[in-house]
Amino acid sequence: MLKKDQQNKLKGSLDRFYRDVSNALIDLTSLEVNSVIAHNISGDHPLNDQVFLQQICNDLVDWFETNKTEDNVQKPLPAECVEALSKSGKDENLGNPEVNALQDILEDVDRCLKHRGGELNAETGRKRTEYRRHLRYVQKYVQLYRSTNWNWSEKMLEGRDRNQLRKLWEMVGTAYVYAQTVVGLDGDIISRIHQQLLLSTEELGKYKAEELLQFHTRNVKAGADYRNNLMKTLVRMIGAWIGR
Repeated sequence: MLKKDQQNKLKGSLDRFYRDVSNALIDLTSLEVNSVIAHNISGDHPLNDQVFLQQICNDLVDWFETNKTEDNVQKPLPAECVEALSKSGKDENLGNPEVNALQDILEDVDRCLKHRGGELNAETGRKRTEYRRHLRYVQKYVQLYRSTNWNWSEKMLEGRDRNQLRKLWEMVGTAYVYAQTVVGLDGDIISRIHQQLLLSTEELGKYKAEELLQFHTRNVKAGADYRNNLMKTLVRMIGAWIGR
């Protein structure tokens, strides 16, 4: 007969298992593959999730300080908001009242996203799109901080929050996402290609669009094969568990 504390631990382990399986199944229903052009690549990964978030914050601050915008293109993030964002990534004690400024950051970002500028040409339209993409990254950064309930004693996130953390860390600071493909379990496949890929620019002049798209196609195939094999494994595990 198990003691009550052992029963509670066992129940907690089962609850976490069911939750993780449920989240995995939700994620597997839609495979998303992004191919990006990156300014630089580093093989150095942080040791814990707090450092992941701090590096994301620093990259976001650097991006907004480097990529200025004008009101007629996109309402910019206020300088005081960027400064508050910078402070949030340096605070070791997240109970510090300064971190409450993250709510003000969310409100500033929301005002920027609601802004509707004037008529744009191809170049200013691209800049506006990239600026708004990074505004949304700020939203996700703040949401991830909130998911810890300001408690970093374990310095680790769980489940889908951890997956979102890794994805955000990879995406912030990329030149742009040039191809994206989403494959659903119902067979629907949606592919998006950034128009910049098809334009002759100094940035992409030495690349060929066809070669980059072939690279993306191989990424999609590798992702689909992995997803399919993982689904088969899960089905076999559930079948074996039910069979018992």
